[in-house]
Amino acid sequence: MKENMVSTSKDRVFQVLRGETPDQVPAAPAYLCLFLADFERAYYIEQYRRRMRGLGRYPVDHQEDTRFRAQAIYQSYGVFKVRPDWMEIGQGASRSWAERTDIVDDDAVLYYEDKETGARRPMHDSPLPWGSMERTAEHDSTQDLWDTSGEIRSEEQVDARLPLPDPQTLQERGDFDPATGRR
Repeated sequence: MKENMVSTSKDRVFQVLRGETPDQVPAAPAYLCLFLADFERAYYIEQYRRRMRGLGRYPVDHQEDTRFRAQAIYQSYGVFKVRPDWMEIGQGASRSWAERTDIVDDDAVLYYEDKETGARRPMHDSPLPWGSMERTAEHDSTQDLWDTSGEIRSEEQVDARLPLPDPQTLQERGDFDPATGRR
């Protein structure tokens, strides 16, 4: 009989996938992104603070923003004594969002400002940008976005609240562009 000598959670997951019995049940934390959101946002904002030293306004560069996001995600995982074996990566912001957005420093508070409408949202009260961010105008930061169950009556209403663009659209918009480190 083979002795199960396991040292990491990753080893345990691979044992289960091979049909073997691990010494403990492997587990992966669910919704890790919710736990890390504040850490990730803080580091993302800090990168813009450093980038903007002495500037009152800075146009978002999609490639730089993607790199800032990747660095913020990586840095946020540093809150763990032992980093997990995987990272949860969400959708990034589109090129169109970056083209129409400035970061504005107003009395030491950083804001996202839409160049077309002039609308501002404080970065510290906003989720990290994702997609083209058209939905953010519908909600203020104090609204509970998770519990809308009382408002949903049909499958069409679900689809309207959660539009799923086709992969070609996502690729063209740059939502999943990797951080290359180049400018």
